[in-house]
Amino acid sequence: MVDPNDMVVHGWDISGLNLYEACKRAHVLEPDLINQLKDDLSQIVPLPAAFNGEFIAANQADRADNIKKGNNLEIVQQIRQDIQNMKKQVDKVVILWTANTEQYLLPEIETVDELIARLHQDAQLPASVLYCVAAIEEQVLYLNGSP
Repeated sequence: MVDPNDMVVHGWDISGLNLYEACKRAHVLEPDLINQLKDDLSQIVPLPAAFNGEFIAANQADRADNIKKGNNLEIVQQIRQDIQNMKKQVDKVVILWTANTEQYLLPEIETVDELIARLHQDAQLPASVLYCVAAIEEQVLYLNGSP
């Protein structure tokens, strides 16, 4: 097990708030815990994130001020670059998807060839798919922690 003091927490978010402000807004952690971690959380500012409002609740668009720009392939490449930058700082990168629940992609992607075709066609894809593709291409672990 890795010593928690040796871990680096970083990531992407559609909101540019630092993690302290984001935690306060989200109300998913105990306020006392958030306040204990204020100094550390305040220093973590998320990278711009992939965003496709077609797949998440409409009320999330109001906080989307930290967004990657480009088509699917460009966004995957930007995510890959972010991963490569993190690889220079740590021994192992693990991507844990904990963003908003996304609606199902229909029709479902059945094959890798179909996925590649949709990427090249700049088809509407959930952001989680773009992160997963980037993680696979960078050979890092991707865990989907959100339905």
